[in-house]
Amino acid sequence: MKMLSFGEILWDVYPSSKAIGGASLNLAAHAALLGNDAYLATAIGDDELGKEALEVARKLKINDKFIFTLSDKETGAVIVTLNEKGIPSYEIKDNVAYDFIKQPEIGRYCFDVLAFGSLALRHNDNKETLEAILRANSFSEIYTDLNGDGAKSEDDLLCISGDPYSAVVTYQYAYNNPTYTLDK
Repeated sequence: MKMLSFGEILWDVYPSSKAIGGASLNLAAHAALLGNDAYLATAIGDDELGKEALEVARKLKINDKFIFTLSDKETGAVIVTLNEKGIPSYEIKDNVAYDFIKQPEIGRYCFDVLAFGSLALRHNDNKETLEAILRANSFSEIYTDLNGDGAKSEDDLLCISGDPYSAVVTYQYAYNNPTYTLDK
C-alpha cells in the first residue's frame, strides 16, 4: 500500500520533556512500521524542533519528499501544562508551519490511500491544498482523525460522507469560520 498522510507534525511540549506527534505523523509512522510506503505532506519550521522532527520521520521510515521547511514559521507545538492535581491543559500553537503546507507534486506517485489530520484544516491555505490533492488524484481509501480540539460543539467537528471517489468533506472551525465543503 502507498499512503499519503497530509497534515500536522508537532511536538507536545511538557514542563520537563517533549514528545513528537500529530495525527498525520502518527498515521504515516504506523503505516511505515507495518511495511507500507508512507509519505507525509506537512511543513516544519527552520528551527531545532523542525530538524528533530525531520530526523524522527526519517528514523520511522516515513518518506520525507513532501515535508517542506518554512523559514518564516515555527514548527508546530502544543504546550502542555499540569495543574496542582496533575490534570493537563493544552495550548495548541497557531500560525505554525503545518498551517501552511505547500501543494505537493504527487501526480506520478499513484497513492492508494489518503489520510489527513483535521487540525491542519484550521486555515484556508491547507483547505485549498487538500482540495487540490483530492481533485487531482483517485484514492481507493480516505481516512481522517476526528480531532475535536478547540471545537465548541459537535457541529465544529469534521464529517465525511460518500465513497472514496466522491468524498464530501465538511469542516467548520470552532472560531466561526464558514462551513467548508470539498467535492471531488
